[in-house]
Amino acid sequence: MSAAEGAGESGGFIDARLILEAQGAPKEKVESSLARLVGELEKQDGITIYDKNLKPVEDMGDGLLSALADLGVKFNNFESLISIVLNFGPSALLINEPAKVEITAGQLQNAVGDISMILRALARQNLGLKLQREEMIDKLRELGAFEPAPAEAEPGEGFKPVPGEAPKDVR
Repeated sequence: MSAAEGAGESGGFIDARLILEAQGAPKEKVESSLARLVGELEKQDGITIYDKNLKPVEDMGDGLLSALADLGVKFNNFESLISIVLNFGPSALLINEPAKVEITAGQLQNAVGDISMILRALARQNLGLKLQREEMIDKLRELGAFEPAPAEAEPGEGFKPVPGEAPKDVR
């Protein structure tokens, strides 16, 4: 299939703006992370970055810094667009043109398959983290160092030290 097939009225290209974001601290780490992300995007097949605007790092409060890259991107086809969105997770995506995109059943099937594969991987990771958390809770209970926060506790409060007891060495 040629690059022009399935992309729409624009002669085979999907023109879009992507916003990529890096967050964290310190400032140098945020800047280098964003630069590395943009650099990886530039290496991808099926796309051309025609406009790159890196925004200055901003303080989001509580020591969190954020930097944005506003990118003009031409995608050769629908599959390239889906691949980039799934693998780079842009904060925002705006399709400039075409106004209408025609795709084949095969292209749609491949896109849905890719989405399903990523969701399955995330579900497996989530289950693994839940199991690890339960194992850690059981170990802390065995050591007698912690007790669960009451059910009415705020989300994220987790476990509180048992009053009057120092945590035992868990090594």
